[in-house]
Amino acid sequence: MIAHSGIGMRIRGLLKYLGPIALKENFQIYLFGDVTTILNEGILCYEFSGFEKNRSETETSDNSSKKEKDFSYPVICYRSPIYSLSEFLGHPLMGRMDLLDIPHFNVPLRYLRKSIATIHDIIPFRMKEFHSSFLKRIYMQVVFRLLRRFSKKIVSVSEYTAKDLEFIFGFSKEEMKVIHNGIDRSVFYPATPTEKKNFWKNTNSKKVTY
Repeated sequence: MIAHSGIGMRIRGLLKYLGPIALKENFQIYLFGDVTTILNEGILCYEFSGFEKNRSETETSDNSSKKEKDFSYPVICYRSPIYSLSEFLGHPLMGRMDLLDIPHFNVPLRYLRKSIATIHDIIPFRMKEFHSSFLKRIYMQVVFRLLRRFSKKIVSVSEYTAKDLEFIFGFSKEEMKVIHNGIDRSVFYPATPTEKKNFWKNTNSKKVTY
């Protein structure tokens, strides 16, 4: 889902910082996906070729003067379509992982007990006029009940979503952790005087003072 707009932005933002932190804290991160797609989204990565070889490469990079910005992730090839049966079965190597960080609620059911799932919203239930599919709501009911019962942890990106999960699906506060989305300071930053001047020059808007 790294190429998607909302969830993809969150994934890209996390991967900008998690790799170097993992090196310092001595744990390994593996990505499941397509190398070309991930590279196209600006994340350095390489094709996974085995745990022993990868461990050796990690130790070499850890002992070198390699800059943090050059960190590269090993990618285990995984091209299952979103919400497909094969995606819900998961990849066999997921069984070798200690934890699985799933950026959406489309978790691999075989590995639920080691999955940390992030839920961004439950719009199909809150805005049914825009999501009229009854099957989609049934699907979410089944998946969310499994998440509540078997997942390692649920992450909500807002207090509002956490309350929705508690009210509609019966999640307890203890089962959830609210972690708000961060801000990419390369995109959001105070405008310089020149940028402000150019903005007002190139728009027809009038300055408004409050």
